[in-house]
Amino acid sequence: MTGNAYQQGKFREEALEFMRKKLGERQYAQIMANADSRERPYVAARVFLSPEDWEKYVWIEQHGSLEGFM
Repeated sequence: MTGNAYQQGKFREEALEFMRKKLGERQYAQIMANADSRERPYVAARVFLSPEDWEKYVWIEQHGSLEGFM
């Protein structure tokens, strides 16, 4: 994903679960209470996840899990 433009994947729920686990229940709930975050959660993921976790989020959104992630 590094150097490439973001493309939304088909495994949104799996990516959101990853973000929830990384951020914790409280912070995730606060962030996702915003309608914009619910509509475009990848923006919140990019802002609140570490660069490494952002890469994982995008991978999960594209592939459904971290299997094969390098």
